[in-house]
Amino acid sequence: MRALSALVSTAALSALAACASNPQPTQPAPQPARPAATPAPTPMPAAVPPPPAPAPAPAAAADLSGIWDFSVDAGGQVIPGEITLQRSGPSYSGTVSPQGMSPATIRSVTVQGQQIGMVVDTPEGEAVFSLTLSADGRSLTGSVGYQGQQMGFNARRR
Repeated sequence: MRALSALVSTAALSALAACASNPQPTQPAPQPARPAATPAPTPMPAAVPPPPAPAPAPAAAADLSGIWDFSVDAGGQVIPGEITLQRSGPSYSGTVSPQGMSPATIRSVTVQGQQIGMVVDTPEGEAVFSLTLSADGRSLTGSVGYQGQQMGFNARRR
């Protein structure tokens, strides 16, 4: 056993001696300095689009109720009169009273924005009004179809 121990010791000493006789390893050649790594820009979060604008509320229907003074140009003859309108929910009722004539009943009124349609029952047949309400809601202009004629129409709210 001593022989084995001596052999291992002799082999170990020989190995150390061989290492001691080897020249020192050289230092690696200096490398050019690398530029400091610039961190990649942090990506911006995707822009969140603003929520869509709410749809505009439908414009409140114009309130035509009240008394209107009107004039109709019937082939050069101007006929004045009065329209009386009462509103009940979305519908209207009332009368059209040309000066010197019996009142006629308003059958229907439609309001689409500034555009007004009105049908009036007269003893001689219906009169169909196609009108435009002014921006201030104080006047109506347009035409009335009656007995095959188209006549100019103007009205002003009292």
